Amino acid sequence: TGLPAWSKCDGRGSLCHSGACGADDACLPERLANGSSCGRSSDDTDAEEALPDETCLSGACAHNESSYSSHHVCCNSGEKVYLGLHGNTHHYVCTGQPDGSACPDDDAACSNGTCGRREATDDS
Repeated sequence: TGLPAWSKCDGRGSLCHSGACGADDACLPERLANGSSCGRSSDDTDAEEALPDETCLSGACAHNESSYSSHHVCCNSGEKVYLGLHGNTHHYVCTGQPDGSACPDDDAACSNGTCGRREATDDS
């Protein structure tokens, strides 16, 4: 509805003029730049949770690495992929991960389409 920067938005960017509600539940003056942190502490766990995708200029907020302990950033690629990690744990990871990055069970996160744990072959 066009609330000015620093107005209370309760996690809903649609209320803000910028379209972005920050980790402190206040409207941001503008959307977050690529590579900026877009995570906040969860109230019920020690885990960091992602802010809504629209908080980022790129339109995607996800883990910056496939590790569950990595932080949420605005994805440079503007895209994210849902990965299964460590048994029953799943989370979103920014696509375009550097060559050689670990990305369990799904090559979609890596920029070259092949995870660091695998070797590319002509047969695949």
